[in-house]
Amino acid sequence: MVRRPSGGGPAPRRSLLAICSAAWLAACAPTASTASTASPPPTAPIAATPTQAPTSAAPPASATPETTPTQPRCVIPKLETAPLVAAAPPRSLCADNRVDERAVARAINKDFFHTVPGSTVDVSFACDGMGEQIDELIVERGSGHGGSLSLYHLRRMSERPDTFEVRGLTYRRTGGSYQEYTYEIAAQFEVERIRDELPAKDLERILGQVRAGLTARVRELEPPARRVGQGRRSSSSTADFHAVVQLTDASGRSLSGRYSGYPGSSGQRDYLGLSAAMDPLARLLEPFEPVAGEFDEIDRAQFEARFTAEVRHGGAWWVRERYTSMASVLGTPRLLPPLLKLLRDNAPMAGAHLERTGALKMRAGSEDRTRVQAMNAITALTGFDARGGPRTVDEASAEYLEACRSAPP
Repeated sequence: MVRRPSGGGPAPRRSLLAICSAAWLAACAPTASTASTASPPPTAPIAATPTQAPTSAAPPASATPETTPTQPRCVIPKLETAPLVAAAPPRSLCADNRVDERAVARAINKDFFHTVPGSTVDVSFACDGMGEQIDELIVERGSGHGGSLSLYHLRRMSERPDTFEVRGLTYRRTGGSYQEYTYEIAAQFEVERIRDELPAKDLERILGQVRAGLTARVRELEPPARRVGQGRRSSSSTADFHAVVQLTDASGRSLSGRYSGYPGSSGQRDYLGLSAAMDPLARLLEPFEPVAGEFDEIDRAQFEARFTAEVRHGGAWWVRERYTSMASVLGTPRLLPPLLKLLRDNAPMAGAHLERTGALKMRAGSEDRTRVQAMNAITALTGFDARGGPRTVDEASAEYLEACRSAPP
């Protein structure tokens, strides 16, 4: 299992003006694939609160000045942009999924919570314009309260078309408290991998239901004789979850669904179809157990693509946090810009005070944790480290943004 290290002796303050070594690759290339080789957390933990005041003491007047040790700068390499591969246009015909659509409609009707007594649930289906052969499947699953996130990537093997290669990355938080958050606590997690194979027929057997679930459209129709002033009902749950399913056919056409949030009447039209698609996939993937091991370039490239997609969609706060933590183990130089964006986007709000309550206080807590995790990841990728010493999260974050902004291209 990939375990993040913690603890140690005090770390010296490092200069922001030191110049990196002649080859920027030494500063910016990813470290070895296990967490033990990533930049360790600083030895002086800093609580993630923007109101913490610095307590540095001036050296004695008689002290002899010492040369500040040099450290790599936060250098962002100039990387070539991968060419975009245009997908084939949707077919003029729609796949005939009517048998599976009827089954999905029944499942949605069964699980739907009627907000008005006597209302009707209307389930329709958009056109599935993909080809018959599916060559790639992406699945993401996570639970807000379970401290977990699992990323799966299944691809049909070109040399053996009757088999899918199965790869996975799993995150699990192993300890620490949100109330007293430090860089060391942010490093208390494990990342494991899955590498296996799956007969294509096992996946193809359930693809009809998956495709029908991804094209399902749900609406609630009010009863014809609804009385004026008749009240509405609602349902809610704290069991928040994250789900992503994306299918890609042999011509590059895609069909996907995504939801991050709470189950309940307010979101059921968005997630019930996706849940119908996810249920058979969850059963199919359940037997694949993650194990500890080395991460290769394929793992990193797949994580890079999923991380970039998550930042772009801006999902649930806890999904963002887990992705940001994983970046310190699986990150690539291409993730430096989005990691810096997380530092900027999660800066304290102007005029914010400790009196924040309820959801705003929770959001502010997640903002601070995200910045701590992003700084851990940037240090692991570049070697630049502004986390040590008596600096607050605000001050350290500002140093990272300034150093990386002024870094040579």
